This record gives sequence, structure tokens and C-alpha cells, in this order.
Amino acid sequence: MLSRRRLLATAAAGLAGMVVAACAAAVRSLAPDPTPSGSPSPSGRPSPPATPVASDPGPGLRERIGQMLVVGFRGATPDAAGATLRQIEALDLGGVVLFDVDQLTGGPRNVESPEGLAALVRALREAAPRSPLLVAIDQEGGRVARLDPDHGFPPSRSAGELGRLDDPPLTRAEAAAMAEVLAACGISLNLAPVVDLAVNAVNPIIAGVERSYGAEPARVIRHATAFIEAHHEAGIA
Repeated sequence: MLSRRRLLATAAAGLAGMVVAACAAAVRSLAPDPTPSGSPSPSGRPSPPATPVASDPGPGLRERIGQMLVVGFRGATPDAAGATLRQIEALDLGGVVLFDVDQLTGGPRNVESPEGLAALVRALREAAPRSPLLVAIDQEGGRVARLDPDHGFPPSRSAGELGRLDDPPLTRAEAAAMAEVLAACGISLNLAPVVDLAVNAVNPIIAGVERSYGAEPARVIRHATAFIEAHHEAGIA
């Protein structure tokens, strides 16, 4: 019969052997392959030489900052917007936002006609060196429409009118027609719809210009959803 001391000594020796074996296996798994690149492998065939692959440096800090900017500018033709075209190319700007009226001067800004706007947007996109240019506009409908009949575009109903009619399929159809016009001009983002509640009838910013579908959250949700889905189906964000 083994004594207790001999039994413990035998168990300790076995445990130590297991630890040593495990450590040796771990070292072998981490050690580099001693077979030089191009030398015969154990199968007799030479292993292919290692090919260094350069990692993609990606955009630098300057480009990443530029991509965060969406800028406004003056000029309704490529020639008039020449400074902005150069900035897009040099600074890798992320996008532009278009307006029909210059709020400071009261004169025209970026929109003269459907054909002129399409040519301007095309030149802006061609100036973007690496990333697609985001082209945004605020086309809500009714009185808040940068693309209106005065500039040769189709008329559009206001959110207030559509909310009173409370016919989401009609809202969807109106939004689809609007999105089709935006897509034809090369615009990729509509800063709409407004989802404020018209709880104050005399508010000059929301209810006063019929930018809201109504005072009830459920009604606003129904119509805003129809508006958004119609734009997404046309490829407009």
C-alpha cells in the first residue's frame, strides 16, 4: 500500500508533467514556421512566397472633416457656383443645400428652372472627387417649396391641406410626384416632412404656413409615414 506521502508525490509529479506538456504545445503553436518562404514543404512542393499587402490608408482627417459639412452657396449656374465647385473638389465636402431665394438679399439663389437646376446639380456631383455628394433641399409642399410653379415646377399641396383631407394614399401620391421631380434634378435628400404638431393655431412658423399635418399625433404619424415611404421608393432620403 502506498503511503500518503508517496501518493501525494506521485500525483504532484503527474500534474507537473501535464503542465509542462501543455506549455510546450502552446509554445509550438505560437512559434513561427521555421520553413523559409519558397522552400520545400513536408509534401515536397515549395510553399508560395509571402506577398506583402498595403493597407488602405482611408480618408485623412481633412477629408473626414469635409465629409461632415453640408454647405449653402450662391449661384444658379455652374459658372456662378465656380468657387463652390472648387471647394467641393479641394475639401471633399460632404454635401450642399439648395434654396430658391437668398434670405439676405431677397434675390434668386440656386433655382431658375428645372433644366438649369439639373445642370447645376450635375456639375456639383462631377466636382466631388471620391465620395458621392449629398444634395439637399427643403421641399415640404404648399408655401414651403423651393421648387414651385414660379420656377417652372409642378404645384404641390401643403401638409396642412393634406392633413385636413386625412387621406394617406393621397398624401403618398403627392409625395411620390414630388420625389420624382427631386430625383429628376439629381437631389438626394429632402429636408421634409415636418412632424411638428399644429397645437397653436396662431403659430406663424408651423400652423401659420400650413407646415404640419395637424394637432393629433396619430394623424401626423399617418401622413408623415406616407410621405417618407414615397420618397424612399424614389431613392430620395
